[in-house]
Amino acid sequence: MKGIIFDMDGVLFDTEKLYERFWCEAAKQSGFFMNTEDVAAIRSTDSKIAKKILKERLGEVFDYEAVKKLRIQLMHRYTEEHGVELKPGVVEFLRVCKDKHYRIALATTSNMERALDFLTKGGIHEYFDYILTGDRVLNGKPDPEIYERAAEGLKLSPVECYAVEDSYNGVRSAYAAGCKVIMVPDRNVPDSEMEQKSYKILSSLESFFLEDSKENSM
Repeated sequence: MKGIIFDMDGVLFDTEKLYERFWCEAAKQSGFFMNTEDVAAIRSTDSKIAKKILKERLGEVFDYEAVKKLRIQLMHRYTEEHGVELKPGVVEFLRVCKDKHYRIALATTSNMERALDFLTKGGIHEYFDYILTGDRVLNGKPDPEIYERAAEGLKLSPVECYAVEDSYNGVRSAYAAGCKVIMVPDRNVPDSEMEQKSYKILSSLESFFLEDSKENSM
């Protein structure tokens, strides 16, 4: 294996809880009721899919664009004041990846502006050889396009890359592309589908190389 492709929210940054909080808050301020199950239904999907799902769940009157715009404003205001919180072991893990000469990419549903902002605030931008975001692809997760193109950006085949994901749709995307998927669950509890599509399911990034060294597979 020569490359590692990371999802961002829920893998590198502890931000999924913020998406839950501010989607629900934005909906409430806009006169709609939205709960954490509704947010879970659109986790790691692109806007077209998310809009369709939420209208099916909340009704055609749900103003997706307006609520999303307010959610972005609320979350941006919060992260400007409080920063973004890295998941445990992220910096150490990225350093080990570099020491082992892996090529490193980001494949996130977030847009490029937000991805660069978070990577910079988190102090980890320098570790990435290639960055691909949801606004630069035609088909978002769970479609495999973003992982196929991220591997291409590293000048590798997807089968030469690990993909580190936390969500169902992210795992589906990476698996369909042909990557070897490492699921590090955040808000989604792995089910039988995730177990089948994941090479490993780990409790944290910190245990990745420890587990792999036991099998002498790296």
